[in-house]
Amino acid sequence: MLGRKGQFWRAHMAVRRVRQLGDPILRVRCTPVEDPKSPAVRLLSDDLRDTLHAGRKKYDMGRALAAPQIGAPVRVVLVEVGKFRATMVNPEITDVGAEDFHVWDDCFSFPNLLVRVILALDQPSGLDPFAYKAEWEKHHKPTERYGPPRPREI
Repeated sequence: MLGRKGQFWRAHMAVRRVRQLGDPILRVRCTPVEDPKSPAVRLLSDDLRDTLHAGRKKYDMGRALAAPQIGAPVRVVLVEVGKFRATMVNPEITDVGAEDFHVWDDCFSFPNLLVRVILALDQPSGLDPFAYKAEWEKHHKPTERYGPPRPREI
């Protein structure tokens, strides 16, 4: 939609309730997404983004949000670090080495609680529906710079 002076604006923000530790949906095995380019995935990605931004304002933290955290038991994760944003559909984690490291981390599902976690150097991968050239061109000028549509590894 176009607002005043030709500026683009969204009709609404969909900030969803973040499920807290103990909610049964956080323990459900999520189902794979069959069509990563479906309107439902786009809406879910928008909801994840809006909810992540609202959580950042409230807690002053947050890099990612998974669909189950907002009540959708499907395999979709939104990652946003700095200017980098990716929606991973059906992500898989592939261990790429034996090197581990320790970090203190928190989560929107248990805010204000830091836990020490051991992470391995992993390489997540999955389809990013926004990596498709046609999808890009819906929102930006057509360009050949990005190459043909392909699955994207994050």
